[in-house]
Amino acid sequence: MTTLKTDHLNIKINEQLILKDISLAIRPGQFILLVGESGCGKSTLMTALAGLYPKYGGELSQTVLLDKQNIANIKANFRAKKVAMLFQHPDQQFAMDRVEDELIFSLENLSLSKQDIDIRINEALRAVGIESLRYSELAYLSGGELQKVALAETLAMGAEIILLDEPFAAVDPIHRQELQLLLKKLADQGHGILVADHDTSDYRTLITDVFCIKNKTLHQIETHEFDTMFNQHSVQKLLTNKPIEELAFSMADVTIKNGDMFILKKSYFKWAKQKVTLITGPNGIGKSSLLLTFARLHVFEGELLYQKQSINKLSLKKYARLVGLVFQNAMNQFLNINVREEIEQAQQQSRYPEYWTETKVTKSIQRLNLTGLSEHSVYELSGGQQKKLQLLLMMIISPETLLLDEPLAGLDKKSVQIVMSIIKEVINDLNQTVIMISHQTDGIAKYVDYHVHFSQNGLTYEETIS
Repeated sequence: MTTLKTDHLNIKINEQLILKDISLAIRPGQFILLVGESGCGKSTLMTALAGLYPKYGGELSQTVLLDKQNIANIKANFRAKKVAMLFQHPDQQFAMDRVEDELIFSLENLSLSKQDIDIRINEALRAVGIESLRYSELAYLSGGELQKVALAETLAMGAEIILLDEPFAAVDPIHRQELQLLLKKLADQGHGILVADHDTSDYRTLITDVFCIKNKTLHQIETHEFDTMFNQHSVQKLLTNKPIEELAFSMADVTIKNGDMFILKKSYFKWAKQKVTLITGPNGIGKSSLLLTFARLHVFEGELLYQKQSINKLSLKKYARLVGLVFQNAMNQFLNINVREEIEQAQQQSRYPEYWTETKVTKSIQRLNLTGLSEHSVYELSGGQQKKLQLLLMMIISPETLLLDEPLAGLDKKSVQIVMSIIKEVINDLNQTVIMISHQTDGIAKYVDYHVHFSQNGLTYEETIS
């Protein structure tokens, strides 16, 4: 039976100590939850456990053992049969354009026969519940659907130990619960599961162990402490839900498609100006495509107005200064090499340089817990740090309207509150508009003015967030 373990491990990156004295063993049948604040080192630990350090960076003081062998010395194709890692942004690990082609490509590297490949693909897609996506283009899938494809790929490859880094950050609550139950089933079948997650809801009855990274080391949470740490989401009522007075966007007879699939059909809808509007809805419904349409990056039919002007009649250069999109994957937003250069670039483009003074920027960096990272490459940051930097850059640039696609994904509860408070403060000061998609909704109702639920029936305003 496969066991993955390390004892008294220290991890350095660029001579900086990230984690110290880490001891952990992952055995068949375990379902381990790993928690800790954004940037504490969860992704670093998983990367080391997956055998990607020291080859791809990182200095280890001890070895990571896979069945008593140094995992870093095991060839990648043999290692993949035993241990697999699911990244926070699954598109970073895809090589092909279609779901089936991606699965075939990964399994061909294991030297399987065509018949065995087909059997494994069928079983994996069925296990994750995405048989209907088999022939889909990956470019048309939502973040949650991409995560399911990545999990199916992992299952198809037959890995006995599965490491998942924030796998549900872009997954809606219903599918999140389905995937959690699937991971529990896999653990019961003999897999070893380690999942890093900031949202602890619905794990209470599923996991076998909980570990927390704090002060650069790993602590096991005792069973009697479980009840105080597991989230229980409740229905939140919006503080205000007044009739919309001024409009940011107005949709009349708007139709949006993804390939041959209709996202919206002849939709009429109004979006509030200088307010925070939250969009929720299931994975794959078309939320990201809607934001791309507002940003003029997705085709549509009908009439779409921005502040009473047709968006197609505004020059692209002018429109880009008015409406800014924060992508779901933070790495798609960055232009330069290190954090300081990214911030300097944003300051040069800012519409409100008198507001975003050096003092204001420094205080925002401190509030976001990004102090001391100015000379770090953006690639060295954790997923949560990348997300916070991405948001700060776009707030400094300060377009009239900010479109935020999953701005809270990968953030711990404290960071969510800080980010939302900064967003609310800045848009009030600068009279901006925010339209944001988020599956992470716990505790954010006080920052939201309107809630739009996107379902198969289209767009509807709701007074609560569930």
